[in-house]
Amino acid sequence: METQRCEKCGKLTLKNDAYYKLLEMKNKQYEDEGIKIKEFCPYCRSITTDKNKVK
Repeated sequence: METQRCEKCGKLTLKNDAYYKLLEMKNKQYEDEGIKIKEFCPYCRSITTDKNKVK
């Protein structure tokens, strides 16, 4: 399974089914603003979009 290390807090996140389900929910929250989230950190809540970083 794929993992991701957060640039902000340095914690490692396992990209499992729960991660992708949360990512889908976060994308629904931001779709009105036209923001597409690529990655996020469940620990420090840092978000990476296709444009730039949003907190």
